[in-house]
Amino acid sequence: MLKRFAFLLLCCSFTLRADWNQALLAYEQQDYNTARLHFTELVEVGNANAMFSLAAMYFNGEGQDTDKVQAAALFKLAADYGHAEATALAAQLSATLQPAEQISYAQMVQQWQQQVMIPAGPAVLTRSSADPAAQPIHRVEPRYPVEAARRGQSGYVKMHYRVDEQGRVTDITVLDAYPQQLFVKEALKALQNWRYGKGNPQLTIAELSFTLEIRGEARLNIPRLEQALFQSKLWDLAVAGSAEHQLILSQLLRHLVTQGAHHFIIDPTLPLTAPDLNLLQPELTVKADFTNIAQQTLVTVDPSGVITTAEADPALIGKQLSGVKTAGQFLLEPRIVNTKAEVFVQPALTVSRAWSADYWLEQAARNGQIDAQRNLAATDQHWLNYLLAKQDPVAISWQATGLLAQHNH
Repeated sequence: MLKRFAFLLLCCSFTLRADWNQALLAYEQQDYNTARLHFTELVEVGNANAMFSLAAMYFNGEGQDTDKVQAAALFKLAADYGHAEATALAAQLSATLQPAEQISYAQMVQQWQQQVMIPAGPAVLTRSSADPAAQPIHRVEPRYPVEAARRGQSGYVKMHYRVDEQGRVTDITVLDAYPQQLFVKEALKALQNWRYGKGNPQLTIAELSFTLEIRGEARLNIPRLEQALFQSKLWDLAVAGSAEHQLILSQLLRHLVTQGAHHFIIDPTLPLTAPDLNLLQPELTVKADFTNIAQQTLVTVDPSGVITTAEADPALIGKQLSGVKTAGQFLLEPRIVNTKAEVFVQPALTVSRAWSADYWLEQAARNGQIDAQRNLAATDQHWLNYLLAKQDPVAISWQATGLLAQHNH
């Protein structure tokens, strides 16, 4: 009977769109059937909290009879996906199982593992979205919207699209934008006028940045960021597990990166505490006393600005950065400005995952946010397969246009 129940649970198809907060709300209202459906759906995307919660429901007999074999298997799965409290509980509970239960336990662990479609860890580039050598032969820069200029607002738009056999841009999907909608119209208008070489159809991604440079003013409006992050409770709600707020937080943090004021080095071992915006003040005006570098590279400088280490280009050691106030790290990037070679310099900060746009995007996706899932599916085959299995119309359209591009090619 136990095996049959587990099989039915695992193979049931769900019509609802799983959401972490909806699952918690259903659980708090003792609507255990709905909560179990949501938690089970979220298990498929590797949500460790959903695994743990579902295990607790089986252990406590909430909505069904107590089932410590299922509970132990799900605690084990949650532990494998990084839940801090699950490891000890899985070990303790599995140790109490009888020999026959141990066999069922091993089977349940395997069945739940097969149910998960998104592996543990951050999303990675598992699906090539473009031929790296294929670059537009004609690129139109977007117009800066008047409304955004009046508001002193910067932002970005990230888009997924197809290049057809004639080199024209078609089938554009907006994956991400900050602020929502403010720059989308101009980004779409510009991208539609890009042209690629003929005979190389492809699916690819472009991110257009809108930066308002005002002489004498910093790129980042720290009071505005403070209000958006803390006074609006965005940080608190994202930490509490709200997928929508996690997506917005990822957009806000990606905005910091697109403005080029700082380069973040993410250290996953640091505690996940609220971002200290004081690290962004003041913005240093650091310049390189040289104009040519071979590639982007992270350098360390002494208090006088002399480069002491250079990860990708040892030839830079001994060269000078002007405007340095203390020893530290900087990211150097080669750029062409008005046909002249320049070196763009960003202060590098070692910070926790709290500053990582990719981390919060992943959290939003694993908590059921569809826009975050589509964003990741644009380059990650696991997420694309998941959305195709759920018959997501956007993912299906990508698959159709992708197959068409491959057929033409």
